[in-house]
Amino acid sequence: MSTAAVSGTPAREQPASSAVTAAWARLAAFAPLVLVGLLAWAELVAPAATSAAWGMAAVATLAGAGLVAAGGIGARRPRNLVLAGIVLVLLAGVLLSVGIRGRDVLPDRWDDLARGIATGIGALPGTLVPYRGDEPWVRYTLLLGGSAMAAIAVLQAFWPREPGRLPGSVFAAAFTLAVLYGVPAVERESERPFLAGALFAVLLAGFLFADRLRPAQLGPAAVLLGVATGLALLLAPALDRREPWVDYEQLARSVAGRGAVGYRWDHGYGPLDWPRRGRELLRISAERPAYWKAGVLDTFDGRGWRRGGGAPPFEAGGEQDRSEPS
Repeated sequence: MSTAAVSGTPAREQPASSAVTAAWARLAAFAPLVLVGLLAWAELVAPAATSAAWGMAAVATLAGAGLVAAGGIGARRPRNLVLAGIVLVLLAGVLLSVGIRGRDVLPDRWDDLARGIATGIGALPGTLVPYRGDEPWVRYTLLLGGSAMAAIAVLQAFWPREPGRLPGSVFAAAFTLAVLYGVPAVERESERPFLAGALFAVLLAGFLFADRLRPAQLGPAAVLLGVATGLALLLAPALDRREPWVDYEQLARSVAGRGAVGYRWDHGYGPLDWPRRGRELLRISAERPAYWKAGVLDTFDGRGWRRGGGAPPFEAGGEQDRSEPS
């Protein structure tokens, strides 16, 4: 019978010194990974908020170090006070790193802070990235998304648990960091997307396994990771084709009913008894992307309909002004 079975110690539990060493190894891998994610997120605004990314990465790394150190405090009350202080510092770092003024973070300005963030969030659905406008709260809110995910990731990765167990959850933090990097990667094109993706993949693998590998395993693991990354770099350009792997639009056209809906040019004045919802009436194909706009035929001249200019135009991004006569 093993010693672990006699003592009742869980199999996942490690000596305290080993767990602390593994936690510091995880933090060493976390720091460059969160920086790469924040630098990618900083490009959602123009000019890129590089200084904000570096500042938040430093705050997250220091907070991670504080969480690892707090895990070694045996007494519960002092440890909880330290953890609460780290969370407050981390929250202040999230707000200040994006450029929000220090006095706006004070409690007597929280109403203004909440209104500003709400204004920025309300404007996000119609905001193009990289954002080049001069509305500060839109810029702040965009950057707050990345800073908040960095703060969540550090709490997920390093929140202390029972003595002898590694802090936090590396997989939950890895998911958050993947979203931190993936959102800007999808929203805007990078000059070197394959190299940037390869760098992130290498750093993510290091973060996932830094606390699991013994020194003798580091060399073979680095070789294996290098080979896999190199093969991915060779295959990625061939897989990134202009045409989709599965053309779902063509599949939909092939199974759609034909001849079910038609249009008669000899229009009458009876009730509209033909289907008008969920029916495709017109499909346009062009060699180059273009913006197509439908016109309103609002005047009947006795023989056919034409555009007379009586109907108010539709505004881009808005609804028709029904206060004007039609």
